Amino acid sequence: MPTDAFGSVRLPAEFWQRAEVRTALDHRDFGALFHLIAKRGYSQTRIGAAVGMTQSHISNIVRGQRRVTAQDVITRVAEGLTMPDHARHALGLAPTSATKDEVPSAVATTNTSGRAGGSSQSAGLPVDSVESDVPSEVMKRRSLISLATTAAAFGVASTAAGPIASLLSSETARHALLSASMDTDAGLDIDELDQIVLDYGVDYLVTSPAELRQRLTADILVVQLGTAQAGTAAQRERLRRIGAVLATFMAKTTSNLGDLAGARRWWRAASQVADRSGDPATVLWVRGQEIIRALYDRRDINDILRLVDRTEPIAAKSEMSALPSFMSGKAQAFAAASMAKEARTVLEQLDGIYSKLPTEMTAVRDRESDLQWPHTKYLFTASYVHARCGSLADAYNAQEEALREYLPSHVRAVAQINLHRALCMVTAGDPVGGLQYAQQTMSKLPSSHHVRPVIDGAHTVLASASEHQRAQAACAEFANYLTAQAATEA
Repeated sequence: MPTDAFGSVRLPAEFWQRAEVRTALDHRDFGALFHLIAKRGYSQTRIGAAVGMTQSHISNIVRGQRRVTAQDVITRVAEGLTMPDHARHALGLAPTSATKDEVPSAVATTNTSGRAGGSSQSAGLPVDSVESDVPSEVMKRRSLISLATTAAAFGVASTAAGPIASLLSSETARHALLSASMDTDAGLDIDELDQIVLDYGVDYLVTSPAELRQRLTADILVVQLGTAQAGTAAQRERLRRIGAVLATFMAKTTSNLGDLAGARRWWRAASQVADRSGDPATVLWVRGQEIIRALYDRRDINDILRLVDRTEPIAAKSEMSALPSFMSGKAQAFAAASMAKEARTVLEQLDGIYSKLPTEMTAVRDRESDLQWPHTKYLFTASYVHARCGSLADAYNAQEEALREYLPSHVRAVAQINLHRALCMVTAGDPVGGLQYAQQTMSKLPSSHHVRPVIDGAHTVLASASEHQRAQAACAEFANYLTAQAATEA
């Protein structure tokens, strides 16, 4: 048990490589982490002394009665436990001695000399403003120059990043022009950023993930700049809400591009920024979105159910209009976990919630938004739950209604509904028809829309076939098709 008398705890390198430790870090489960450290011979008093907490505080965390969410506390824990850089990365922290390759941010950042590298806090998401004696207008100009330098450094560092750097430079200039025309000290036109978020609600459903990621990277950095410049706490909180939504779209987009590890980092970031926004509705929306996407991102079902449990206290205190995303995720998670009775109960509750939502959340005119909750989202949830739970007649009814209501542009959701139908066909005893239907669905869908939920849905249909059924030619053909598609799209 190597340790200083009252200083930091020092654990062997192999401890941080253990699977249970890495799981605790990935989920920010400090109770589990402290328990594992205690098993190495450290008392709760000793752990508390290292991380700046009392023994009773450590005990409450281990028992699950308190959680560690504040970023400064997480940093203090990492330093007190002398975590290696890979463990710090799992918590979303910068390494102790960062290099360009080590920084887990969306783009390369710049240090004071303007070279690529430096602190990962310089890019990615909103950060708190730092008090300074330098006049605010000078600080704003310096921030704009710094952001432009970041774009230039990123553009030089990677030829493929050129479009992102160009977008970033363009957006920086556009927002600087808007800011100069304002009569307030907000630093950026927050109303304009709100409109950008609304645009992403529509664009996410129809735009290729590669294009979307470029635009999101530029806009997230602009929001970071605005947060640092914000003159009041209310402005910072509003910008954090915007940042949390953009980070959520970035997490989903990163997953759609096949980078599941990168998506996990963005989910952690989105959750942190939402928590710091002080807005329960934003927190609940982000958590609900993560629960739904975790079902497609190869996350362990028990981890997803724990995320549901951790979100329940927030949902219990939230207004009804904030509940649909979480309740939809909860119903689907229960269905995926073969908890059919619980899934149907939540689905009934969701039906009641939907009927009471305001019109602005449910109305769809010429285009649908991922930020709304129209009737098609309820029908999608019902189709998923009933298909997974074996209620085939109910599933078919939900699918028929959804296909009538979807707009022609919503091709991904239509494909997912058709894959639900293929799953029902296999379950009903028609594996050949179901697998062929799934393959036809994938073949008709443009490759740019082969996003993670669609791909996972196709594999779910394939996995639903029994061992005997998999020996049939149709199953082998569909398996080969998915393998060939994955190789083509890689």
